[in-house]
Amino acid sequence: MKALADQRPDVIVLDYIMPDMNGIELLRKIRGVNKDIPVIMFTAKPDTGAIKESTELDITAFVPKLSPYVDTKKSLKSALNMAFNML
Repeated sequence: MKALADQRPDVIVLDYIMPDMNGIELLRKIRGVNKDIPVIMFTAKPDTGAIKESTELDITAFVPKLSPYVDTKKSLKSALNMAFNML
């Protein structure tokens, strides 16, 4: 988290399921360091609890991936546009 405080990226894109912690846990840590940075979270398994929790942590976008009903690349472009318009 020190690197996040020092480098201040424009946007963070993360996955919900990761090896050592889930995206919500990482989002909580990110918000402990920076409440304003736009964060986009991807997930192959969206669930209402994770979406609700990430919304409470002021996520910019929660994007499902690998779905026949969602164009992931288009969703990421849209989320990035939204994030950069917030800056």
